[in-house]
Amino acid sequence: MEEPHLRDRFFESIEDETRRLARLIHDLLDLGRLEAGATLLEQQQIDLQQLINRAVRALETRMQARQMSLHLNVAKVSLVGDPERLLQALLNILDNAIKHSKENSQVSITGARDGQQVVITIQDQGPGIEPTALPRIFEQFYTGDPSRKGNSTGLGLAIAQRIIQAHGGTITASSSIGQGAKFTIYLPLHPLERSTN
Repeated sequence: MEEPHLRDRFFESIEDETRRLARLIHDLLDLGRLEAGATLLEQQQIDLQQLINRAVRALETRMQARQMSLHLNVAKVSLVGDPERLLQALLNILDNAIKHSKENSQVSITGARDGQQVVITIQDQGPGIEPTALPRIFEQFYTGDPSRKGNSTGLGLAIAQRIIQAHGGTITASSSIGQGAKFTIYLPLHPLERSTN
């Protein structure tokens, strides 16, 4: 306590760890509710362009700090779903893309209708995902290379997958080493109508 510099460093470490644990608890509770089906999804008409723009704005400062650029190619499409939950899924995937991309690189987002579904892709220019890690990318607590874990709880992609599945959709990941990773989301236009057929 008599050395302010050391004291402040200890307090910062305690604060960082407390925040990390709070995120972990929040993510665990959220994932538990999704897996138990205890989360009720709102069913609203969603403008895909507006939804993706909200996600981009939320992470814009982080991208600017890393001097990253964004390529958007999203069609004018509407679908039915829970806008806040779908936003959460997009944020988790985009956060992952930013975290693992190189500085001065680009993240690409596309979205379009394909028959009775909407297809969204998020592509980064990071180091890519090892072939052995790819099948496990949506597992709880899986973070790939431990040295790159940082402040991640290892639950972001698992939560995103459960949200997409709760909407009657699917999400896949593909990657080539040195050429980044691509996440593709498939969402039905009307999940409730499809589930009753």
